[in-house]
Amino acid sequence: MPGTSAFHRPSRRLIAAVTGISLAIGAVLWLDLDDSRRQAVENARAVSDNISRLLSERLDGSVREVDFVLRDLVDRIASLPSIAGAQRAAELGRLVAAKRATLPQASSLAVLDPWGRPMANDPPGDEAERSYIGAFAADGSLDTSTQAVFGGAYAAPGNAQGAALIRARAIRDPGGRLVAVVAARIDVSIVQRELADLELGEHRIIAVTDPTLRLIARRPPMPDAIGVEVVDAAMRSLLRSLREAGRGSGAMRSETGPYFYYARVGEFPFFIAIGEARADIMAEWEKRLAVYGIAVAVIVSLMFLLARLVDKNFARSAELAARLVAMESASDMIVIADLEGNAEYVNPSFERTTGLLKGEAIGTRRAIFGLEEADADAALAAAASGQSWRGEIAAARADGEGLIEEVTIAPVPGPGGEPVRIVAVLRDITERRKLQERLERLAHYDSLTALPNRALFFDRLDSAVARARREERRFALLFIDLDGFKAVNDHYGHDAGDYLLFEIARRLRAAIRDSDTAGRMGGDEFTVLLDNIAKPEDAEAVADKIRSSLSEPIDIPAGTRVSVGASVGIAVFPDDGNDGETVLKAADSAMYTIKLASGGH
Repeated sequence: MPGTSAFHRPSRRLIAAVTGISLAIGAVLWLDLDDSRRQAVENARAVSDNISRLLSERLDGSVREVDFVLRDLVDRIASLPSIAGAQRAAELGRLVAAKRATLPQASSLAVLDPWGRPMANDPPGDEAERSYIGAFAADGSLDTSTQAVFGGAYAAPGNAQGAALIRARAIRDPGGRLVAVVAARIDVSIVQRELADLELGEHRIIAVTDPTLRLIARRPPMPDAIGVEVVDAAMRSLLRSLREAGRGSGAMRSETGPYFYYARVGEFPFFIAIGEARADIMAEWEKRLAVYGIAVAVIVSLMFLLARLVDKNFARSAELAARLVAMESASDMIVIADLEGNAEYVNPSFERTTGLLKGEAIGTRRAIFGLEEADADAALAAAASGQSWRGEIAAARADGEGLIEEVTIAPVPGPGGEPVRIVAVLRDITERRKLQERLERLAHYDSLTALPNRALFFDRLDSAVARARREERRFALLFIDLDGFKAVNDHYGHDAGDYLLFEIARRLRAAIRDSDTAGRMGGDEFTVLLDNIAKPEDAEAVADKIRSSLSEPIDIPAGTRVSVGASVGIAVFPDDGNDGETVLKAADSAMYTIKLASGGH
């Protein structure tokens, strides 16, 4: 019948359009689900990577700080005049005690002869582990050793099983013969404190092991497991593969479900293991899968219902098709737009996330492309050619607050197969970016004082050297060691000590220019980089200003007013050295000379 044929032509076009939109939405959702699954695993690995990198840098920095002091102690012992007997022993004792005072993370510092007998140690006592001496004697090219040791000799409060990290350096004569060894013992509790400072998820675990898989530290804590070999087969397999392949990090999923990530601590023989349950990683993805499954079921049901009702009311079936596309229940933002990018529909999640009402978004390109017109042209060109497009776009909420969106756009084909619309799925990733920036800051700034840490300070020092060479000018470096800090810390507790360090950092920043850099090397040692000074006297003036500021009394939380002093060593580039390390060493040496001359006050 002609009338029936005329009616069914638009019906077939409508069904074809609905089918095309459904397939397009299904394709977008499938791509989004697949991408979100990979992203969930990648995000978990990225967080574990950032946590392990942050912990690795902290532990690496602590051991390197100890090694820096050991190198300096080796140099100072080598430069001692040719004296013998009690006078040499007394001088060695003074050197060891002075250096031990600069290492709050070291529980002992010792100089041993080639047979392992103490020549000088602080605090006085014997060393329980000396296997590294045999290694130094057997291998003339070996100058350093780092190892974890376990046993009752190292038992301490909070470390009942007894564990410590030993860092040692050999002292050789010009012929390569071993004449002495300097060694520092780092109590393993410093590793446990570093773990306690990290922000971990509810079910994430983190452990530090030696190369033989013996546990050094763990969070959540397991004191009885310290020194015991790890028994999880997946963790053992991953660590062995990393060690044998010589790689610094890796990840795998164990047969029982958890994902494990391993990373080596710098160049030292320690490994960090991080584990996270699969249920935690995939929880949000599984919720999304359930919502999308319901949405697809609704789409299919509505499509069949629309096909049955199309003969009764064609206009109503078009309205149902629009609702089909809407995806009202989706947690992500969904926008349907014409081929010019002008929005025709936004879902409730879009309104909740952006604060824009439908009336404000409909008819504009802002709904999809925010502030990125260049990305709009690329995305629309891809859609016009029948291709999908993915990217990140900077947008803004209705109140002007910045928003970063992850956008997936797919074309909607018409009856002839040509694109007639586009469908966009937008996800708010602003908080993920903020977390990445926060982790980046934690990796470069001291968490207590907010000053640049050792890694960032050395980076700025290298930049200052390059700039000074290029512009043929001077800069100065101040090496500051607090006098009296240990007494305050021991008497009033760590909270008072932390507050004192925070206040010292604030006064340091106030005493220098915005163009200068103050950093914390660790413990109660600070450095200041004075960029572009005209003459050395300028650095002396700043040092006097700093000493005066730091000597002012400080009211600590214990309700007591305390005072500390500061020994300040000054070095000028290029007068005292032609590279950053030499200038730093000169400033440290100057500070050490001042501290010895003043008796540590």
